[in-house]
Amino acid sequence: ELGDDEMAARVHEAIRADSATTQYADSVVISVVNGVVTLRGEVEDLEDSDNLLAVAGYVQGVVEVVDKLRLRSMGA
Repeated sequence: ELGDDEMAARVHEAIRADSATTQYADSVVISVVNGVVTLRGEVEDLEDSDNLLAVAGYVQGVVEVVDKLRLRSMGA
């Protein structure tokens, strides 16, 4: 079974590897507790948010993905 740190690393790699999300690989903060992944950070739009959540959800061992992403456009 994967540890939380290892899972966070895999989620990070998945985000970097996917062309839809690679731009966020270094800006999104990934935390994992007991297989529950939380994504934090700022994204351009809802599509980017959806893509990040989907990519994280595909990672083996992920139980749930918690969306703490903020939309940049909402702050404007």
